[in-house]
Amino acid sequence: MLQRLSFFMAVVWLLSSPAWASVSVSGTLTAKEACPAYLSTKKENNPDRFKLTVGSKYPIFELNTPAPAEWLRIRIVDGTQYPERWVKASCGTTDLSGVKDDTPSQPPSDSTCKTTNCNRPDQEDSFVLSLSWQPSFCASNSGRSKPECVNMKPTDYGASHFTLHGLWPNKSSCGINYGYCGSVCQDPPRNPGDPLWMCTAYPEVPWNGPIPASVNQVMPSIDAGSCLDRHEWFKHGTCAASWKPTEYFGFAAALVQEFNQSAPGQMITNSAGKQVSRAALMASIDDVFGQGASKRVSLECSNDQLTGISFELPPNVDRTETLKELLQQGPAISRSKCDDSFSVQQMP
Repeated sequence: MLQRLSFFMAVVWLLSSPAWASVSVSGTLTAKEACPAYLSTKKENNPDRFKLTVGSKYPIFELNTPAPAEWLRIRIVDGTQYPERWVKASCGTTDLSGVKDDTPSQPPSDSTCKTTNCNRPDQEDSFVLSLSWQPSFCASNSGRSKPECVNMKPTDYGASHFTLHGLWPNKSSCGINYGYCGSVCQDPPRNPGDPLWMCTAYPEVPWNGPIPASVNQVMPSIDAGSCLDRHEWFKHGTCAASWKPTEYFGFAAALVQEFNQSAPGQMITNSAGKQVSRAALMASIDDVFGQGASKRVSLECSNDQLTGISFELPPNVDRTETLKELLQQGPAISRSKCDDSFSVQQMP
């Protein structure tokens, strides 16, 4: 009886909370129809035309709305390279053991940690995707002692590609102060002289599965052990309360790879040790990502060296959309700090 009451109260809370677009659950779906399984309920895209096998059981881990839901998100063990899919609830019989306790962490109630307009989750009016040019970072005072820089080899991905700095929910009225929406509710003490300070300042990221290979590739600090992922998750990721770490970082990694593989990304890779025209780069961005995309792109430079690039994306991003699609929806803000031409640092 108590268990049923707890389940009921959890559903009531979810129904009354506007911050949740979906509900995490645990259970199984037994397929009674060979329904298609989609990557997105919005687009109903099924790139490999995967269908359920009648009689098979599939783990359920998410509902699109509190019960009764129209869509279920399931995990497919084999037969597809896209294991997490949405299917219609009518495709089979469900056995749900309950709503998981995924309530966003709230700051402690002591006097140093109070909820404000700038640390409440899901208040963003845009997202910012920030990329670093790793050779420039590793040549800087703040980067050269980091283990990912000390141990970087010419063949490493970060030696010739942009890497992920972060994907930041942004609230314009808070400026750079929107963040820390979870259990770490304020900026911890920093020790810039210690290259591993983030490892002691933050707890471990509560990964909800294996770290995707794509995330390790575009965020070399994870394998190197300097813990940038901890800072990015607890300051920024917790403000996107409906995302778990694997989803948050995995989506960001896909956007990084999309840009690196594009013509403007390759322009930077192929220009290491050379000068680049800002106008030429921005024109290439418009050609590839759509007219006007460059108005949502900012370049970062220091001492005539390119150090990074950032992209203005819309709020409530659809994780099935590409960088090209998202750039067409973002706010038209460009704060480039590079001259008409700039140089691209080679690996030190």
